[in-house]
Amino acid sequence: SDSGAPSGQMTNLVQANPDAILAVPSGTQCSAFMTELGNAKAANPDFDPQVYMTATCANPIFFDALVSNGGSDGVYTSSNAKFVLSPEYADDEAVQTFLGAMAAYAPETNAGDQSALAGWLSMELAIYAAQQALEAGDYSRAGIVNAARNIDYTPALLVPGYTTSMDAEDAFFAEGTQLVQWSADSKTFVIAGEVKDYNGTLGTYTP
Repeated sequence: SDSGAPSGQMTNLVQANPDAILAVPSGTQCSAFMTELGNAKAANPDFDPQVYMTATCANPIFFDALVSNGGSDGVYTSSNAKFVLSPEYADDEAVQTFLGAMAAYAPETNAGDQSALAGWLSMELAIYAAQQALEAGDYSRAGIVNAARNIDYTPALLVPGYTTSMDAEDAFFAEGTQLVQWSADSKTFVIAGEVKDYNGTLGTYTP
């Protein structure tokens, strides 16, 4: 977690020598934890647990630019969005549209930063909800909110095989993910598991 210095937490983990570590930091603490992990592995050759980072850390900038000692190599996380700079999406139409827009309108922004992608996805969904409200004949604040609450739309920048929707009985929009693993050699996330799509099964309510 973010409470306490990562170095102190890592010292305790080295002493415990677990087979696996589940780390739940946020923001730059993601990189701080992996940096301390790299330091610990360098100082303790027998310390080599499987490490999973919370999906809030699933951003290439946290694994690459902010970790210089190899501590992020082999670390697992999960994401339901495409990593737009990964070679596997070089010919992806939605990715190329996104990269073209970023180059044209935000050239100083790192397009590989998942925060930029999150902003794009948020506005894509907002526009879609507004369009749905307009088509339904209720282009008002309430109409847009109702359209968003009952949305059935999967953005093309989410991973293939993943679907998203909400309605009166399902309060969660994002209900799935895919396991990925960071490769220090390729400086990209490598797919490490199948897409898990639980759309319509998690945030459910009985009226």
